[in-house]
Amino acid sequence: MISHKNSLSCITNTVYSSLSLLPDDVYLSYLPLPHCYERMVQYALYAFGGRIAFYGGDVLKLKDDLQAVRPTVFASVPRLFNKFYE
Repeated sequence: MISHKNSLSCITNTVYSSLSLLPDDVYLSYLPLPHCYERMVQYALYAFGGRIAFYGGDVLKLKDDLQAVRPTVFASVPRLFNKFYE
């Protein structure tokens, strides 16, 4: 089970890591919110004051959403990168 302490630890590590997010950063969220990776990325963006855009709901049109939003941060899973590569 993931506790609040686990979440806070991940956010704190992001804040004090070499990762530098800025208030101007934009993130395109497409992973389901219950996905713990998605939550940690969003929490980190909140901590740095970044903006979050949500995709239109159709994964097949994700490329269109990427072109419209032009995110500066895009956290993803290997499966999607493999699909883009193909």
